[in-house]
Amino acid sequence: MYFKKQNTMAPISVRNPLSTAASIALTTTAAILICTSQRSLHAQDAASNRSNEPELPAAHQATLLRPFWIGNRMSNEPILFLKEPDLPYATARLLFAPTRLLSLSSVNGAIEYVEGRDYTWKRGSNLLTLTKDSRIPFKTVAEMHPPVGAPNTLGKTKDGKSSLFFIGNGPEFQNIQPLATYEHKQKWAGHIPPSGQSELGRTIARLSAKRPVKIVVFGDSISTGASASSMFNEFPYQPGYPDIVADGLRFHYGASISVTNLSEGGQDSRWATSQVAKVVAAKPDLVIIGFGMNDASRRFTGEEYAKNIQTVISEIQVALPGTDFILVATMVGNPDWDQTVPELYSQYREVLTRMKKPGIAVADLTTVWQEMLHIKKFDDITANGLNHPNDFGQRTYAHVILQLMQ
Repeated sequence: MYFKKQNTMAPISVRNPLSTAASIALTTTAAILICTSQRSLHAQDAASNRSNEPELPAAHQATLLRPFWIGNRMSNEPILFLKEPDLPYATARLLFAPTRLLSLSSVNGAIEYVEGRDYTWKRGSNLLTLTKDSRIPFKTVAEMHPPVGAPNTLGKTKDGKSSLFFIGNGPEFQNIQPLATYEHKQKWAGHIPPSGQSELGRTIARLSAKRPVKIVVFGDSISTGASASSMFNEFPYQPGYPDIVADGLRFHYGASISVTNLSEGGQDSRWATSQVAKVVAAKPDLVIIGFGMNDASRRFTGEEYAKNIQTVISEIQVALPGTDFILVATMVGNPDWDQTVPELYSQYREVLTRMKKPGIAVADLTTVWQEMLHIKKFDDITANGLNHPNDFGQRTYAHVILQLMQ
């Protein structure tokens, strides 16, 4: 689904970043989870006044609702240049092979990098290589896998021999990911999210009739929008996926959309079973449930995860039988991180898929992420190097969810 932005639409504004009181802290439990130092990372209602907040720049507004699998233009694709030990210069790969590379710039747009001076592009391929005197930031493999206990690190690699580069949940990681805009002729050969018309018929009918739709987002830190640039009041001020979904539905259907975000950083599906009353109190028409990243780090089996999610759905349905659900199969964590359990992400996706029926749809981010990682590095699409998506990843979340409601 491609939600085209009409000329009459107002500029998209984004919500203010978290206050200092809601600063991000690190847990040092076995799960080594990224979560808030406060009890909650609840987002404010999306219908609140955003008139005094910074606007997403026009160049980014134009691509906010365009999925990467549609069309022949990729805009603002992040890449992190990595220098391998056996190569003279750092390299990065784009998701598609460009036919014309339109720009490569710093994330804040202040520096426009120049082909030949800062990088070279191998025509007919998706490979970019830095030059000797390039102004583009890069990392070496050793810097991305520093010794355990070194500064700016967290966790361990799967072999236990090194740690992972980590500089907090601020904008620093995205600031070393330049943005590429280019034209290409390739079709996305991977998973294309399907429509959810048969599962979300009630919600789609309500949207089509321009009736108000109340959405509750209920998940972990990813669903709070954590690590989206707007959270830190940093360029390009992009909101997290819940706001993008709401804006996409408003733009396409012209309906009134309100969002209550009950997500909380560091939480899992077991915690979710104790919070159902808050969801019911909001009286939603649609609930987006997004757990799995922390469940996997805590080694919840697929059966445990399924039981928890089904408990949440069933209890809401008892109180609100007309509510629709979107179950989000999570992105995957860093494949090198010892807290990442790839088989659990796949198990969670499968148990969610088995729950799909009229009234319950599945947004499969797991498959999309796995297929992107066949081409790109995890560090191209993360905002913290471990388990948070960057702006591109938050957009991808929104696009998969919006595709269900076409």
